[in-house]
Amino acid sequence: MGSPKQLTRSFYRHLNKKVMLAKGEWAELVPEILWGYNTTPQRSTNETPFKLIFGSDAMIPVEISQGSISTNYFEDAVNNQIRQVELDTLEEVRDEARIRSETMQQIIRNKYNKKFRPRTLQQRDLVLRCLEDVQKPPG
Repeated sequence: MGSPKQLTRSFYRHLNKKVMLAKGEWAELVPEILWGYNTTPQRSTNETPFKLIFGSDAMIPVEISQGSISTNYFEDAVNNQIRQVELDTLEEVRDEARIRSETMQQIIRNKYNKKFRPRTLQQRDLVLRCLEDVQKPPG
């Protein structure tokens, strides 16, 4: 299995391909797209939006219909205990996701600022002008 970054990239490539193939019927894909987005770990937080909202990972429909370890060995008392632990630690998970997101933003900001060179222009300085703006017909 790949890293979350690889999975996210693969998911978005697959999604883009489906939308392109759907052409004018893309609106029918909206529920699938939202489900995919909400259950895919985001690069900035390493968590799924679903988990950040509800405190646990979503169970995909195949797990319910075909069965999985979670559904085959379900015990109400154990499930309630696990769910309570997930809810008790939810704020901590959200804080960690926020810190990861802020750290990523800081890294991006530093990378940008490292390349950025402020320039002050004086009157009569020569500047490069985009030809598209000059060549557009009026109106």
